[in-house]
Amino acid sequence: MPRTAFAGPLAAARRAPRAGFTLIELMVVVGIAALLLTISATAFFGASRTENLTRSRNQLRDVLLMARQQACITQKPHVVICYNVDSEIEVGGATQQVEQGRFALFRYVGRVWPQGDKLAAPFGFQRDLLSTLTVRERVLNLDKPDQGVGGSPFMRVSAVARDDNLLSDDSDDANDGNAISRLSYEYYDGQTLNLVYAGNMNTGSNKLGFYVAELDRSSGESQPFPLGVRVTGTYSLPRGFAFSNDRTAFVFTPDGLVRKGGTVSASMSVGGGNNAPSFSIDVATDGSVTIK
Repeated sequence: MPRTAFAGPLAAARRAPRAGFTLIELMVVVGIAALLLTISATAFFGASRTENLTRSRNQLRDVLLMARQQACITQKPHVVICYNVDSEIEVGGATQQVEQGRFALFRYVGRVWPQGDKLAAPFGFQRDLLSTLTVRERVLNLDKPDQGVGGSPFMRVSAVARDDNLLSDDSDDANDGNAISRLSYEYYDGQTLNLVYAGNMNTGSNKLGFYVAELDRSSGESQPFPLGVRVTGTYSLPRGFAFSNDRTAFVFTPDGLVRKGGTVSASMSVGGGNNAPSFSIDVATDGSVTIK
């Protein structure tokens, strides 16, 4: 039977390779791409998280070494506080409360006599040094640096004596017309600290004192204590990471030693697992700092 004129083109069309992909093939390719993207993103963010934690670890090591160095140079105690605060993170689209690790360096500025939420320094040079405190400044009791006050990691200054008329030991100064007369003087008679308003001051020859600061809460102390003031910013661990202890303090003394050594560790405060990044730093009583 003779071939028709169009038989050749039809046969050629049957033999021609098909173009494009089937729907199933496209779904397989998209699935593989999504899997590779997920693996890459997980590896990237995991590496980034580890890098951020390493950076925080090195910052903490440097702050500890700085505390030792400054204690020796200034001949004043310096203390590093590692602590946790409550924070919020997004987990699976929901807000979750977690602990967030932070640390800061404090230095000794003088000894104060507490009276509730007031602090006083009755001696000349020390008094002048403490008068440099500023409002909202964080301070702590260097005798008890591993304890908070009233549920807060630190005490905070809410007011200071700035008026020059109140910056003297002149007990006859009764300038109760100035704006801070309500804060006034505080007098230490050798046994107890007596608070009096400027308009009600006694003029006894043995009365001398100086108002240093008013706190946002009571210090919780009735005996004199060494005051520490923060001298660095507050550093934070990466989000979701916390210290193993809620509060750890390392007090470096002027001879370069540490009052009480120990180890500070940090890890993820939520989730994580055995392979989650973490670190530990050991602070020995001789002042040496070692990454473990």
